[in-house]
Amino acid sequence: MNTRVDNTYKPAAAFGRILRAYRREGGFTQQQLADRATLSVRAVRDLELGNARQPRVVTVRLLADSLALKGHRRSTFEAAAGRAVEHLVPEQRPPAPLHGLVGRRTEVRALASLLVAGDQRLVTVTGVGGVGKSRLAAEVATTLHAEHGWPVLWPDRPDSELAVVAAAQPTLLVLDGEWRDRPVMHLLHRFPALRVLVTSRAPTGVDGERVFPLGPLAVPGPGDVDVERVESVRLLLQHIRLLQPAFRATPAVTEVCRLLDGLPGALEQAARRFLLLPPGRLIVLLARDPQILAPIRESIDRLRPSERFLLGRLADRDVSWPVDESGPITAELVHTLLSHGLLHLDGHGGEPRFRVLTPVRLVLSGNRVLARDHQG
Repeated sequence: MNTRVDNTYKPAAAFGRILRAYRREGGFTQQQLADRATLSVRAVRDLELGNARQPRVVTVRLLADSLALKGHRRSTFEAAAGRAVEHLVPEQRPPAPLHGLVGRRTEVRALASLLVAGDQRLVTVTGVGGVGKSRLAAEVATTLHAEHGWPVLWPDRPDSELAVVAAAQPTLLVLDGEWRDRPVMHLLHRFPALRVLVTSRAPTGVDGERVFPLGPLAVPGPGDVDVERVESVRLLLQHIRLLQPAFRATPAVTEVCRLLDGLPGALEQAARRFLLLPPGRLIVLLARDPQILAPIRESIDRLRPSERFLLGRLADRDVSWPVDESGPITAELVHTLLSHGLLHLDGHGGEPRFRVLTPVRLVLSGNRVLARDHQG
């Protein structure tokens, strides 16, 4: 069976939705369109309701001419009038990733399940710059397109094209950091089959939004023997080996992954400097690198003054800690800091514990103490 076809969307119904979307976009009533196409209003109504199995070629052409459809819009309209719904929007697919995904399989499956189930039609992936939000969104889009046949739309596509695609079948719209300029709620209300995946450094605040905080990759623990299997080490080595294919993991690799707390963007930048400096100097410079710390600083600046103050108090703690509702560190504050990507959840079973990311501590402490502590 062709997985690109959703059996709940029959060809006639799909064409009817497209016809209605184009008619409304043109500002025509059914009667006005019928008059322009020299058809009966009943014929137009039956087509929109999906009561006609397959409209005649001449009818489709009259309607396309009356709606002034040209180019891609006309070919999409004419293709939808046929029986091959799987060819409705063949070009609507996510861009092919430039490199493989390291880790994140759990996150990909969780996000795909949220969107397919339909209970969450607006999901926002949040986190600091460089944590991998865009790459994760691309992988989710690829999964939904390959496994469920969903068309995928990206921000540079006009809303009129969205109207045609989303009116016909379940569709994913990815807003990669560009949600502010898009009428998200209007689109969701207008197209019930539409799902929207947003990437942002903080929640958008749109009603009905499901926030999906994205944390960093796993870093080597004290008892890890085969560190090359750890996600952050794998990613750092992947970047280093582009320049030195035979490079093997060293204690400095482990230390850099811990210092940068598994942030993919920071690890990529670190790899560019790794082969040029001795380990001790490299780690000190990374702890002060403005390019690496800038995204962290921007996320901290988004907080309210009271939240920044409490984050600073948490950053002074060298260990993870639980939420204490009796003090200033409440569940609401922890959720805010998590959604901005400034905390990491350490707990796996039992009582959840949290800690401030090391790069966040570097920014808040002025870098000096932690840089000295990480010298190899």
